[in-house]
Amino acid sequence: MKLKTLIEIIENFKTNSEIKAEVEEEKILYIKEYIASTIKEHELKLLKGIDTELEVDLDLISWLLFDDESNRIHIFGNLNSEIFTQNKYELIDYFEGIIESKRKKNHVEDIPFKFYKFVSIYIKNRGIKNKQLDYVIRFLNTISWKYQSYSELSPKQTNYLNQLIKDHPDFFNNDFLKEKGFSNECEIVLAFLNES
Repeated sequence: MKLKTLIEIIENFKTNSEIKAEVEEEKILYIKEYIASTIKEHELKLLKGIDTELEVDLDLISWLLFDDESNRIHIFGNLNSEIFTQNKYELIDYFEGIIESKRKKNHVEDIPFKFYKFVSIYIKNRGIKNKQLDYVIRFLNTISWKYQSYSELSPKQTNYLNQLIKDHPDFFNNDFLKEKGFSNECEIVLAFLNES
């Protein structure tokens, strides 16, 4: 099936619109149950960024969506047109390799976004008044409720967040955050700083 047809059907299900694509009923039901019901908006947006004329395997797409959210961030972040020219078994091996390498070391991308809400509370509680810190607090608050994963951030937002961590490591690794249950996230921040 062409990727553009799949995207159109997914969007039809998400908006409760009539499906106009000429596809067998069995495939439409498969897409509804295993793809449209699971795919997130930001993942759909990433699929749209690929050559939509490509032929894609429905089993492969549903396999990509079967994984948990933290792994899907890495999978969808590595999708491109060239990848889909491989057969599905090569692709599955490729993505399992990516997931395995990400499991071996935690990345800042794996930090849940609620962490940033508590970082903003920590900064606010310090009582330092200046416009730059007010902006930092607003930024962290906004991403904590507006987004669920790194893949949803724009490149500019990602760079800004990474630079914040590098410039103010104490904001992202402190006793307040550890007391709130974010010890693992503080360790990830330390590892990120050591890699940078």
